Amino acid sequence: MGRDIDIRETHGAMEYPQLVRVWRSAVDATHDFLADDHKAEIERRIAADYLPNVAVVVAERGGVVVGFAGTAAGKLEMLFVDAHLHAGFSITGRSSMDDQGWPYPLLHMALGEDGGPPPVRKV
Repeated sequence: MGRDIDIRETHGAMEYPQLVRVWRSAVDATHDFLADDHKAEIERRIAADYLPNVAVVVAERGGVVVGFAGTAAGKLEMLFVDAHLHAGFSITGRSSMDDQGWPYPLLHMALGEDGGPPPVRKV
């Protein structure tokens, strides 16, 4: 499997279970502050409420989904990367609450200087 990552539009609702898997991987690795009941509620709502309301692009490597992003009104609303994929990002800031007003911090990130991510092709 090469290092190239392909970026493409989502295939729609049929692909949502794979995106939820990536979300779970990322959240389990990074969101230890998230209460179990909130995590379960968010996970239940991803496919039904959140993904249909954003423009979703998917990152895949070798045909396997490794991340996704959702945008709305010119704003990046979500970005989740499988916990096993290193993409060269570093944390540049943090918010103390999420957009629901829950006390869960959001990380603000930028592409790091440590060699950067693998090449990206838009397909």
